[in-house]
Amino acid sequence: QPGERMTVHIYEMTKVPLKEGIADFRLTEAAGGTDVSIDYEYTPTTTGRLMGPVLKKVLERGLGGLLKGLQMEAEKKASI
Repeated sequence: QPGERMTVHIYEMTKVPLKEGIADFRLTEAAGGTDVSIDYEYTPTTTGRLMGPVLKKVLERGLGGLLKGLQMEAEKKASI
């Protein structure tokens, strides 16, 4: 529902160059539906710091894919 918010805090990660991360998901009303926004912060490992902007692009691509998947599921449910 618009106006709702969910915060996810990940304390340990493996297979990614991050020590921890937090993501804040917010739902807002939009013309013809609901918008989802994500704000995130993370603490990189030494490798993650060396990756710099590449790591940021990978995370943005991953979160973009998550949002696209949510949109596809919402559209499937709306058409039922």
